[in-house]
Amino acid sequence: MGAVVAYLFLAVAFAYLYGIIEHIQPGSFAGLPTGAGRERLDEALIYFSLVTLTTVGYGDIVAVSGPARPLAGLEAACGTLYVAVMIARLVALQVASRLWQDDKL
Repeated sequence: MGAVVAYLFLAVAFAYLYGIIEHIQPGSFAGLPTGAGRERLDEALIYFSLVTLTTVGYGDIVAVSGPARPLAGLEAACGTLYVAVMIARLVALQVASRLWQDDKL
């Protein structure tokens, strides 16, 4: 459960960073809701972050500014590496457990 929470926390942290970028340089993301309140913007940035972290990339919201594009790329890389490392860790724990069981017998 902790690994899932950490993965989702990554998405929220990146969404927060995207919010800072959008606040400093409005128009950094194409496809964000216009004229909406802060809550709708936050929802859209969390959605964008989850889509980027999972590398789904629907394309309805796109990072277009200089600072936003590399950050989105970094998030996609982090999401892919996180899943790969977690799967490797789980497999290693399973193998170690079976080896320990075999030695015990």
